[in-house]
Formats: sequence, structure tokens, C-alpha cells
Amino acid sequence: MSAFRRRPLLMVAAATVMLLVSGCSATIAPDPNAAAPGEAPRAGESTPPATASDKGSAGAATGEDPAGSAAQTTTSATGSVTAEAHRAALAKTVDQQLTCGGGNLEITDFAVRVEVTDDCDTIVVTGSSVMVIAQNVKTLVVDGFSTDALVASVDAIRVTSNGSSTTVRWESGTPSVEDAGFASDLRLSEFAR
Repeated sequence: MSAFRRRPLLMVAAATVMLLVSGCSATIAPDPNAAAPGEAPRAGESTPPATASDKGSAGAATGEDPAGSAAQTTTSATGSVTAEAHRAALAKTVDQQLTCGGGNLEITDFAVRVEVTDDCDTIVVTGSSVMVIAQNVKTLVVDGFSTDALVASVDAIRVTSNGSSTTVRWESGTPSVEDAGFASDLRLSEFAR
């Protein structure tokens, strides 16, 4: 196969790896045999639950606040998940647990899921396709491709120019951020305390 033909295949493979490592979502297509909205269910079918958009439409017709209905749905859907529960669910997926003894730790492995079980002065991620769950960290440095990190708290985050496709979430605090990477997503966790 010529180099010209291999390049698109390599690009597709790289994109696939990025999606697998960073996580992706799927949309389920509606059942083509199901009744259309507003129609009575067909024999043997149950009535589907109302969605936020259905509630918004009904609210507009009855004078209710559709935005309030959607907000309540969103709050109740995520309100039951705590930072501790989210962290515990991720911890069940780790390949290895590491310690830094309060000092420095460098993660150089490729395609690993790591939990750092104690507080660290500095964590440096130079490996690629790495997931890190950490406690309290003074400085987090990402110098590898496709890193996904969750920290309890962090004082400073530095993403180097090698740190493309980096995702960092922190559960508390307001870190200083230096981002020289490409396609970074650095923000407070949606499950923040």
C-alpha cells in the first residue's frame, strides 16, 4: 500500500484512539415502529416517558415555565451523583495505584489508568493516553498526548505544547493555568464539592 493511501488510514486510527481514550457519547435512534409523538401507543407498546423537551412543549401550552421544568430535570438527573461517588466509580477502572510520598511523581507509561493515593507536590504526566485520578496536588504538568486527569484540588496546572487533547477536572479550588497545548479542556468538575 502506498504512503499516500496509508496516511488517511493512520488519521482514522488516531481519531478512533482519541475517541476511545477521551470517552464519547452515543445517541440512540428512536424505534421506527414506535408511535409518533402525540399518537396513542400501538398494541403491545408502553407509553414512553416524557422528555424535557416534551415537558417544555406541554408547559408552554399550559402556562408553566418550560425552562424551569428542564432545569429541574437536569438538577435531579445529576443531583444524586457526588464527587466522592464519581471518584469511586473511576477508581474501579484503574490499572495501578501509585504513591508520591508527598513529593514528586512522573507518569511515563502509555495507555494506563492510574490512581495516586496520596497528596503530591508535583505530578508530571509524560506518557500518552493516560487517565490519572489524584488527591491534592500543588502542580500538575501535562506533557503527553491525550491525558485525562481528575484531582481533588490543584494549585497550578501547566499543559505544555506536547499536551494536546488534555482534559483536567478539579473538585475544589481555583488553580492557576498555563495552557500551551492543543484542544485542552481544563475546568472545575461538574461533580465539584
